Amino acid sequence: MVKMQVEEDHYYSDDVYRCLSEVHCMSKKYGLSEKLSHEELKEGQRAPFARKYQSLALIDVLQQVRSTQKSINDVQLKKQERMLQHEAEDIISCTKIEKNLSEISSFNEYLKTILQKKQSLLTNLQRPLIENAIKLEVKYHSIFVKMLSHSANVLQSLMKNIENINWINLTKLATPNKLPEIVDYIETNLAQVNTNYHLMCQIKDRLNLLQNP
Repeated sequence: MVKMQVEEDHYYSDDVYRCLSEVHCMSKKYGLSEKLSHEELKEGQRAPFARKYQSLALIDVLQQVRSTQKSINDVQLKKQERMLQHEAEDIISCTKIEKNLSEISSFNEYLKTILQKKQSLLTNLQRPLIENAIKLEVKYHSIFVKMLSHSANVLQSLMKNIENINWINLTKLATPNKLPEIVDYIETNLAQVNTNYHLMCQIKDRLNLLQNP
């Protein structure tokens, strides 16, 4: 809209200037411009000529106005070009276009991954949240850690104890020269069982403490 207004003013000033230029040319043709020359006129003759030929002075003023108006129009045109360039930078700047293409490509790959794993995502989202978790207050954390360490030790020796029990079951106690060795072995295993029993009792007590604080 501003550009159209500038062009209309430009065309109007061109018409006015064209008419006044014709008048100025006619004045030169008939020698009126030489009479208005300040260098050739005496000091006392300038005022009467200026009053008599004010239209010629007006032509000079209009020429200056037209030159100034042309400069203003050029500045406004450059301003409009800069504004349009700034507004359209996303579609005319190679750097901006490459950056936008890179972002779109990355987002497109992300969408492809989602579409490929759509069924898996739906299955995981529809699956109810089931966790075998123990609700434990902070003050019981240290006790629970100790209990887990004892439990790990008991489980570690469990297989060995089972093997020992199976060995005792399969061994014939009436075999000569085997009885003292077997008795010692049984005594050792009973001591281990006793130790494990006390550990299990401690674990049981701490579990009861956790359940009934």
